[in-house]
Amino acid sequence: MITNLYKNGFEILMILPEHIIKLSTLEHIHRDPFDRIIASQALFENISIVSSDEIFDNYKVHRKWH
Repeated sequence: MITNLYKNGFEILMILPEHIIKLSTLEHIHRDPFDRIIASQALFENISIVSSDEIFDNYKVHRKWH
């Protein structure tokens, strides 16, 4: 399963202290703490996320699944 992730160009992103610092600056829009961490990582790393959850749009995160 993990091999398929890499074959399709995905990477596993570790949670860094910088992501948590960015998280502390975000509005409390999303109730799910894990999704807020994903948003903070995407913003800090300037990367897109793959999600159908439109609430990420409120964080101005580039979402690849519409």
